[in-house]
Amino acid sequence: MKYQKFMKKVMEQLTEYKGVVDTLSTSYQSEVAKREEELTGAKGKYTDEYIAESRRNWKPKMDYGKAISMAREKYQRIANAYIDQIQKEMDGYFQVPVNPSFASTVTALKTVGAKISNREFQLLQGASGGYWDRKLLSELGSNRTQKDNKVKLNEANEPERTTVDKPIPYTGVELPDIEQAYENLQNMKNSVSMEFSGYCGANYELKDMVFPIDRAQEERNASIAKAYGVQPQKPTLDAMTITKRQDV
Repeated sequence: MKYQKFMKKVMEQLTEYKGVVDTLSTSYQSEVAKREEELTGAKGKYTDEYIAESRRNWKPKMDYGKAISMAREKYQRIANAYIDQIQKEMDGYFQVPVNPSFASTVTALKTVGAKISNREFQLLQGASGGYWDRKLLSELGSNRTQKDNKVKLNEANEPERTTVDKPIPYTGVELPDIEQAYENLQNMKNSVSMEFSGYCGANYELKDMVFPIDRAQEERNASIAKAYGVQPQKPTLDAMTITKRQDV
């Protein structure tokens, strides 16, 4: 299978997307630093309440949420196209029908009870054309035996030499675990999707843009805080919360 080259392309799209987000993060942090500098300079000129209100109502000049969304759509669309190619490569490998000539050879060897050496199994594997050819070869290998001489007592309690078939399975057939292969593919799809939907800067600097906080709930909290005379707390998003939101 040639899916490795497509996986590399997927990772390239993720890397480029993260680069865009990191650049936006730097710009955002610069805006925040400038805002804080201005608010710090306002101390003594304006009340603490006014400054706190200005901080809460401040909005950056750039619509970072929109910029991130556009970048995500661009790079994730390309990444998904490469993931589709990986799926096609896998499906193509596992769906290749049994080669009639190869199947006839394996069936004939099994029928006549041919004793196949490890080297011969390796040569047969080289001639196999896909998953199902190797499935047949694996079954042939698992049933391989050899004659073994043993001595046992007969009915007259006398030693008697006898011949039995001793199992010596050949386990060298390279047969992918089809269930594990598709499970790995699905896990990869999920991981890539989570990276695109959840990345918001190396230190979550743009988390509020990627995962907007419920403003209605924020206002209710502020109203309750004001009614009871306490400082309203702005909802926060930590790494665990972000991870949970990606599963929704």
